[in-house]
Amino acid sequence: MGIEVKLTDNSGLYLNAFQSQIEAALEAVGQQAETHAKQNLTKDGKRGSGNLVNSVAHEVRISEDAVYVGSNVEYAKYVEYGTGKYGENPTGDGWWVYVTGSSSGKNTVRGKRYAEEKSC
Repeated sequence: MGIEVKLTDNSGLYLNAFQSQIEAALEAVGQQAETHAKQNLTKDGKRGSGNLVNSVAHEVRISEDAVYVGSNVEYAKYVEYGTGKYGENPTGDGWWVYVTGSSSGKNTVRGKRYAEEKSC
């Protein structure tokens, strides 16, 4: 009378469950980071048109086990990193360029210094 041993490989089930948990965790982190980014944009009652806040979104990339949060609005990087001498890589002199002949017709803004250039 022999002993019969039967082995069943359930590793696939565990790997699938583990991957599902990773995906759920990435989604939760992405949602939380998106909410935090939107709160930072509206702190101190700042809102503007709401275009930037409404454009903030997150994307989970399973193939990279990563989540990305950002905006497709062109000026988002200036809000995030600043401009001029307050920017991430300050120019040092703090001068902005005012182009003569622009539609605004202004060449002074309180607190800003401008250099004038003629538009082509």
